[in-house]
Amino acid sequence: MTRKIIFLDVDGTIIDYDNHIPESAILAIRKAREKGHLVYVCTGRSKAEMPPEIWDIGFDGMIGGNGSYVEHKGQVILHQLIPRDVAKSLVDWLQERGLEFTWRVITVSLQAGASAKQRDQCFRPTSLEKEPIQKKS
Repeated sequence: MTRKIIFLDVDGTIIDYDNHIPESAILAIRKAREKGHLVYVCTGRSKAEMPPEIWDIGFDGMIGGNGSYVEHKGQVILHQLIPRDVAKSLVDWLQERGLEFTWRVITVSLQAGASAKQRDQCFRPTSLEKEPIQKKS
């Protein structure tokens, strides 16, 4: 048998459009892994947006955040964040023009009109440093 790598999207694949995980999906993923295949979640979602029910199925890793985060067997291989100066310039440019936007940073969403202090509290430098994630109250 040839070992394969399987990449599965979350929305509409692992989770159906009624927001349920079909038993058939769970069984198929587990059977593939039992046969020695590697199974990864491949999604636009960030890791923070992944409910525990998905992880409980059992995966070898994740490609998330539209490719900006890669994890294999619990080890972070890539975690590319937007540099703070680029993010700030983008937000300032949008606000100067009165354009509506939503900026998502890990688990924090900032709507148009967020103060400079709020933006500064949410943006983190691009690095693999283990910084605590601060939640907005």
